[in-house]
Amino acid sequence: MDIDEMIALLQKRKEEHGVRDITTEEYSGGGDTVCDVVDLVLDEETGTLRVKTVYR
Repeated sequence: MDIDEMIALLQKRKEEHGVRDITTEEYSGGGDTVCDVVDLVLDEETGTLRVKTVYR
C-alpha cells in the first residue's frame, strides 16, 4: 500500500465510522496484543514508511 492509498482508505473509514483512534494488533508469542500507533517513520534501508507502535 502506498501513502496515497493509505490516505484514501483512512478517509473512507472516517466517513464510515467517524473519527477514531488507530491501533494495531502485534503478534506476541501465542496471541495478538493491541498496540497504539504513535508515528510513521521512514525506513531508510527499504525506503518505506513504517508504522511505529507501542504496547498499551
